[in-house]
Amino acid sequence: MDIITYPVLFEKVEDMYLVTVPDIGQMTQGNDLTDAIAMARDLISLWVMDLEDSKQKVPKPGSIKFNVPEGAFVSYVDANITEYRKKYGYKIVKKNCSIPAWLNTKAEELGLNFSKILQEALIEKISANNTSH
Repeated sequence: MDIITYPVLFEKVEDMYLVTVPDIGQMTQGNDLTDAIAMARDLISLWVMDLEDSKQKVPKPGSIKFNVPEGAFVSYVDANITEYRKKYGYKIVKKNCSIPAWLNTKAEELGLNFSKILQEALIEKISANNTSH
């Protein structure tokens, strides 16, 4: 998939914009409208890449009907999935980290995969951060 365009709901809430992409059931936020659009594009790209990588169906744009609250507006946001994947895709990057020796010993005894656990924890942290923005 190259470029996909989804309808996105933008709602001004105090000094930020709440962003909802109904077709993928996800939300984010931006400090201003420019940031909100960038956050929507980032959210769409990450979500579509994840669906593609896990062999799940990518929802068609406009597949979800939704009401627009008073004061909010809808705009379309495109995302170039191929280019996003090239920039932020799954190329492996080596990172060094430090943990206490006792934790290393216990994890090795259990046969835990350090890289996989770190990836899962980072994805969870990033997802939580995206929904809180």
